[in-house]
Amino acid sequence: MLAQGLLRQIGFSEPRVSQLLPLTELRQFESGEYFGQEVMAPLTCILCGLVGAGQVRKDKNDEFIPANIHGLGTWLGGGEMLNPPIAGQDYLCLAPTRLLIIPQQVALEAFEKDAEFSRYIARQQAWRKHWQADMRYLLTAADPAARVVFGLAMLAEALHCSYSHLAVDLPDSPLVIPVNQTLLANLCCVSRGVFSSTAQQLADAAVLQVNYASTRLLSTKVWMNLSRQYRQDKAACGQLSIEQMLLLMVRGASSKALPS
Repeated sequence: MLAQGLLRQIGFSEPRVSQLLPLTELRQFESGEYFGQEVMAPLTCILCGLVGAGQVRKDKNDEFIPANIHGLGTWLGGGEMLNPPIAGQDYLCLAPTRLLIIPQQVALEAFEKDAEFSRYIARQQAWRKHWQADMRYLLTAADPAARVVFGLAMLAEALHCSYSHLAVDLPDSPLVIPVNQTLLANLCCVSRGVFSSTAQQLADAAVLQVNYASTRLLSTKVWMNLSRQYRQDKAACGQLSIEQMLLLMVRGASSKALPS
């Protein structure tokens, strides 16, 4: 039933869902296992778990360089229907993970013939490219503290929205990112020391809780509002002090004026 609902969610017609269900494959991975293009099909869904996307550096003792993280319900691989696969893309399971894999031939046939599904893929890829561009700008233009604060906001957005890419009225609940501080520091392109000290200031301000194994964002809406505010004025946000960023979190995205 879960797979059936997920297939409907992304625009497959009822006849196509009936055709696909017997052909789908389930794969299970343990935390710390990698998979790559040899596992990925043009359409693969995370049924449970957490997956980091990036590259494994063989010259550095298999160090994993992350570019994004994907959570429950995220569809991976849709971009291969529009563009060639990303060379060297690797996926690291950050928790025990189960994947639903749709065979290449039927996925491509559906992309050509199911209008709702092809529109979903196009919108999803546009959303992700926009997100990646914003993240790249942040990691090159902002100071280290801003990289941590807005980086966490962008990662919260990726975990919540990358599968739907549509604005939704989310409940204001905590969001746990079950990733250690070293990996989060790498995602934000800062040192472990910078990440820890900035995270402690955020914890003192009661907007997150952090330990070695996970980071808990205490209000999803606050962090999502912060990512929206970042998009309104990336250049100004990247230069804010930690105190100004906290003030911005309190004000929320309804105020277009950045703190002075």
